[in-house]
Amino acid sequence: MDKNLKDFNGIKGTEDNLTGIAKANFNTEHGIRNLVLWGKEVDENSYLSLGILKRLHKYYGTDNSEIKFKKVLSDRFDEEVFSKNNSNLVLVVNSINDLIRLECNKLKEDEDNLNLIIKRFVRLIEIAHKNRARIIFTTIPPFSGENKNLEYVRNEINSWIRKSTFLDGYLDLDKIVEKRLDVSKYKKEINYDKELEEYMVENISLYYIVERLKPFELDHMSQSDLIKAMNENARFINEDGVNILVKPIPDPVEGTRIDRRIKYFDEYKRPEKSGNPYVFNGEAVGDMRDNMGLLNLNLCKSNILMSKENINGVNCRVYKKEGLKENLPCIVYIHGGAFIGGSLDVSENPCKLIAEGINGIVISVDYSLAPEKPYPLGLNDCRKVVEYIEENNFFYGIDKNKIGIVGESAGANLATIVANENSNIKFQGLVYPVVTFVEKNPFFNWDIDLYENPYKEEKIYNFINSLRNCEELVQKLYTQRELDPRREDLSPIFNKNLSKAKKTLIAVSEYDYLRGIC
Repeated sequence: MDKNLKDFNGIKGTEDNLTGIAKANFNTEHGIRNLVLWGKEVDENSYLSLGILKRLHKYYGTDNSEIKFKKVLSDRFDEEVFSKNNSNLVLVVNSINDLIRLECNKLKEDEDNLNLIIKRFVRLIEIAHKNRARIIFTTIPPFSGENKNLEYVRNEINSWIRKSTFLDGYLDLDKIVEKRLDVSKYKKEINYDKELEEYMVENISLYYIVERLKPFELDHMSQSDLIKAMNENARFINEDGVNILVKPIPDPVEGTRIDRRIKYFDEYKRPEKSGNPYVFNGEAVGDMRDNMGLLNLNLCKSNILMSKENINGVNCRVYKKEGLKENLPCIVYIHGGAFIGGSLDVSENPCKLIAEGINGIVISVDYSLAPEKPYPLGLNDCRKVVEYIEENNFFYGIDKNKIGIVGESAGANLATIVANENSNIKFQGLVYPVVTFVEKNPFFNWDIDLYENPYKEEKIYNFINSLRNCEELVQKLYTQRELDPRREDLSPIFNKNLSKAKKTLIAVSEYDYLRGIC
């Protein structure tokens, strides 16, 4: 017998407090291959899950059942469980809900013990994620209810997850844990190991299915791993004399397909109506704003300092790699948000990563948003920040000859307009930029056939068309008056001096509507 395993027969106090057990399930010829009890010490040799599994000997202690369990300390989860060769593993643990409720009812305001629960559960998630396994809860969502301590535990775990580096930062507890109420149905969807049994005590689930992800299933790769995989598979193609670096999704699929990870946006997207009552010119601006942006991870490996400053009357955040002093390159960053939304919070981690990558400074501009402050007020804010930095570059330790500007979506529209006007800007980075509000123009006619969709996936067409015909919305909210959409400070693609444009990087997604107009 493995020295880390102990015969279950030694458990004391085997009284009948589990009346709902389906005894036949426990007397199978296979028994239980791995019974992992996640809990606290009840005697010097045994670790059990807080009493609910405390007296199983009466039903487990038979000749036909080979019952073993691992000792799991509160500060460690045995990774050996996840390193087995079998593709699916079953962790037999106490129902998390009942565990937390039991603890909370006993502990009341005892924060130290509540934090121990948090620590144990977070460690379980961490090890599963590290080994590319997903935890499927078979009970109601964890940590739900009105109990004050339940809410404390839930909030603390979510706070820890957001700060972590191994999980995708936009996820919260419910999104990491897949809730499956019908296990028998779920078993048909996976290559389930029939030798592993599951058990019920009355209506309390005592098991979790942990599904091993196949090597090509990268849904739960960290953002760092995804970026690494995309870079490794990158390749150059040439279209009409332009070199394009293509970074395909890191899955071995043939042809053109939508990234399977997009399912997370469907499953966890915010409701279209957030309850924000703000309406302008008949448009639900409050709902639009509340649905913008996603939480994201800080992928920096070094310490990036951030300071909040008012630059020429405009609020900004300044990011700089710790230890850098002078002759630094600088990027002015302008966030997206359809000219009406977005925030510096959403773009904070990208700005930090850029600052680390260029070994310099990134200045993120909190420009005025329509409809409260319509065109051209936001554009003027960006102009003012760039002008001030050029004139006062020494104050920030910036090399005047190394100033660039980067924007995303609507922010890229503002960025390229400013770059076209300013001869001192040496570089512009445009992330899925809005370069025109005129779909049919002398340069091209937008066409859905520009996008490869050999499998005719409806979702792809929906994505692409979601931003079409936005001229009316722009007029209602951004310009708030009739203006020629071909103006250079609205549709920069009509700038007459584009041949003199700065060194430019344009980044677009394959199925983004904006790809077809930039």
